[in-house]
Amino acid sequence: MACPTDRDCFTSWTTTTRMPSDCDSFVRQTDAPAPNPTQSTPGPGPSDDQCLAIPVSDNIYNIPLDSAYSFTTSEAAFNISNEAPTPIDYKLVFKSKMTSIKTSAYLGDRTLSIYDPFLCANECDNIRGCVGFNLFFERDPVLQPGPYCENPSAGINIKCTLWGNMLDASMAVYSGETK
Repeated sequence: MACPTDRDCFTSWTTTTRMPSDCDSFVRQTDAPAPNPTQSTPGPGPSDDQCLAIPVSDNIYNIPLDSAYSFTTSEAAFNISNEAPTPIDYKLVFKSKMTSIKTSAYLGDRTLSIYDPFLCANECDNIRGCVGFNLFFERDPVLQPGPYCENPSAGINIKCTLWGNMLDASMAVYSGETK
């Protein structure tokens, strides 16, 4: 899968869900309270024409960012994911996808400094109603694309998205957005 440079691209590797790392997904192995339906996500940011800096993480794993293709075919990202352990009380739902979870009951996301399913699980454990998470590398522009920043350089973020519903591999359909 390739994505243009003006998109967030995912080399999404680990997803888990709680029971009753491409993209790893995990689910917690215990029942959790229902998510708060009034929790909302932030709205759109400043105007596209401002060329504002977008926060990105240090690329400590040396994931290639020069093109969408090199990012999505990164052997480094694949190896990091495949070596990542599954946290206690969670089960692995899928691994090595080029997409991330898209479903209801989104509880927010965290940007991590390292690719660590245990840190992401800890974030989920501390959110009421969280029953699963998706951990992935995300290729982001370093400046807000717009008329004065038509093709900004790419940076990387390690994202931990938190979910209030049970996850399965069929939910890994989100491949990014045009920015």
